[in-house]
Amino acid sequence: MRPNVFARIALALTFILSALASATPAFAGVDGIWVNPAAAPTRLGIEGDVKEELTPAQRPLENIIFGFQKLCVATNFDKLAVNVAMLDVPWGFDYRPEMLRTDKGDVDFGGWQAKDASLLIAKDVFYSPNPQCNLTVATKEQYRAYELLAAMRNALGDPDDFEKITLPDGKDNPNFRPMWTIANDDKQGPTRIYARSLSNGNGAYRILLTLMQFRNEAKKPSA
Repeated sequence: MRPNVFARIALALTFILSALASATPAFAGVDGIWVNPAAAPTRLGIEGDVKEELTPAQRPLENIIFGFQKLCVATNFDKLAVNVAMLDVPWGFDYRPEMLRTDKGDVDFGGWQAKDASLLIAKDVFYSPNPQCNLTVATKEQYRAYELLAAMRNALGDPDDFEKITLPDGKDNPNFRPMWTIANDDKQGPTRIYARSLSNGNGAYRILLTLMQFRNEAKKPSA
């Protein structure tokens, strides 16, 4: 199970918001990773904006997962609740707004950033039809996918698709992407967790933990 490459992240889906509006960041934006409606990593930003890159740190996987559970899972896509939750996750986050002016009003797609981590949340906004919360952490060492999976299993149990970890011939499945369903609301759709270990091939490593509610899978009311 080899980590994805950052180049593939950028190619997956890049939003050029300057086509929709004009905005000039007052300061450096958030160096974080979003996901598209299929929960695949992507980038979101205004053309020409500046990101302050994360500085890799020696943060244990258990600590990263703890932060994710406090900041994403426990807050349910609520930005106000995150500010309170950060009291239990003293990583040095500060909020960095990134305002986008549209014909329907200003939209803030900013987030929180610490030295080695960033947090991005979206709910009920046009650029993210499915609510999402993404914790991106820059690490000095490369955590292999199997190491991340082991740590996540310790915290959450086996993923829903654990049987897909190997192919019928017994070899590792290179396309295995572990997924945990933690809630399933008929009206709002299932809420799932994804965990990824990423590398750009040049020594830059990221852990991306995502919480997403799949509203497109919500059951439609019967006629």
